[in-house]
Amino acid sequence: MTDRTSDATLLDAVRGVRWPARRRVPAAAHGVHRSRRRGSAAEFTEYRPYAQGDDPRRIDWKLLARSDRAFVRLSDDHALLPTIFAVDTSASMAFPTQTLAKWHHARRLTLALASIAHAGGDPVGLVLAPSALTFPPRTRRTVVRELADALDPTHPGGAASLERLVSDATTIAREARIVILSDFLADAEDLAATMAAARAVSGEVYAIHVVAAEELAPPMRDVSVEDPEDPTLRRPLVGAARAAYDREFAAWRTSIARDWRAAGATYVMTTTDEPAEHAVRRIVASP
Repeated sequence: MTDRTSDATLLDAVRGVRWPARRRVPAAAHGVHRSRRRGSAAEFTEYRPYAQGDDPRRIDWKLLARSDRAFVRLSDDHALLPTIFAVDTSASMAFPTQTLAKWHHARRLTLALASIAHAGGDPVGLVLAPSALTFPPRTRRTVVRELADALDPTHPGGAASLERLVSDATTIAREARIVILSDFLADAEDLAATMAAARAVSGEVYAIHVVAAEELAPPMRDVSVEDPEDPTLRRPLVGAARAAYDREFAAWRTSIARDWRAAGATYVMTTTDEPAEHAVRRIVASP
């Protein structure tokens, strides 16, 4: 089955899934998310007594006739929320090298989440690192296919600065939903800077941690592991070293989750053997 055929099956599977904003968004173009502005939109929420300066057109005249008191109708305006996918394309995302499972999983998650955001009327954009490809948010009908066209020629390689990835994403939209898809195998300083950048985001941040199934349970035939971004770094993976790897990798994942949540992000870990449809539903439902 081709990637595009598989993509179509995935997009059909998530059709109708909604991705509500985690908090009220700035009033802008009309959309599906609750806005910070209280106005006269169609969705009525409550009354409050009329005060000098209120728009008389918002007075409920039928209630005035019944009670002889003037009340205005309050309602929630709705706004668009640009959604920008900041996707890590560094060499570690090409693992395992035989299948590129991490990269393909990240690609499918990006397209599925983009289709959900687009179906809600939100502009959708893309930033890749280290390739520095930038795709400004847009709402046109073909936007998901255009994202697929941008992702398809990409082969993970080189080293990427996640902090720069987040900074580039926030540059093209100040108030936005930033979705970072990465294995977060960056150095400690870059991760700290990335989380600091996430704290400064005016909208909301999703940190989607892509982990290969082989990283959680390396095949027993592997006697050593190699850093894909620095092949000179190799470590044995047998006996006590394997037990230490399992212990340290679990502790690292726990610390990554804790740090992202402390930075105000929604953190979700997904493994390459999890069906993309299931991962997407978990992501959009995460608090």
